[in-house]
Amino acid sequence: MGRPSIPAPDAFRLFPGMAPGTLLSAFMLSLNKILPSFLLPLGLTLVLLLVGWRTRRWIGVGAAAALLYLASIFPVSRLLLHSLEQSYPELSVRDCPRADAIVVLSGFCGEERGGDKVMNFGEASERFEAGALLWKAGRADRLWVLHDGSGPEAERLLRELEHRGIPPTPAVRLWGPVGNTEEEACLIRSEASSAKISTIILVTTAWHMPRAVQIFRSSGLNLIPFPVDYQTWLQLPRPQLKDFFPQAKALLQTETFLREWMGRAYYGLRGG
Repeated sequence: MGRPSIPAPDAFRLFPGMAPGTLLSAFMLSLNKILPSFLLPLGLTLVLLLVGWRTRRWIGVGAAAALLYLASIFPVSRLLLHSLEQSYPELSVRDCPRADAIVVLSGFCGEERGGDKVMNFGEASERFEAGALLWKAGRADRLWVLHDGSGPEAERLLRELEHRGIPPTPAVRLWGPVGNTEEEACLIRSEASSAKISTIILVTTAWHMPRAVQIFRSSGLNLIPFPVDYQTWLQLPRPQLKDFFPQAKALLQTETFLREWMGRAYYGLRGG
């Protein structure tokens, strides 16, 4: 018979007072945030350069240069991002089916510049605009907007909705700040259950939609994806000579594609 296990006192634990399950979740979340830095083109290029320098092998340097070049040209980056953006059909407001609620995901708020300034939207402002248009077109009975802004952001957003002809009503609600898509899905699942809602129109950036659907699917809601904020054309153009020169925007598109797939893999490993 083996010796009975004795629980280790808090003094001998790496994180005293933290349950093992919580510790594992925290570790996985940290891994999800840190690991991509070394798997994305810039980080991986640095790793390959260091390996080449330490081993005195030029193949590492050559691989780093080739990786960074391919990740920084539009024929590659557009093809990658386009594959995400075409995962769900683009809908017009008129053709969008009716649902119980319109859910606008966060990511459209820029830095708060002060209450008397023009609202500083971020790059994904189309999410907010699409939610307002869908609501005005009567595509749902509720409009739920999630945001990642600071404290006064909700009041600013309510005023922005009023400017667009949407007065404050109990059917129009804002939540924030929220940290990530999983947090948004948990919040909406709880609210939908309380309001007995079964179908939502999910509004987010086109390249983010596949991961958002993957996460929201676990909520048990019927989803109508409404992708917006496209970064590539419906039909990719024929590459021109200038497209084969490295550009920062192309590198950003490649990294966006890779981050989305890493996020999907992370939630898949967690059983999401």
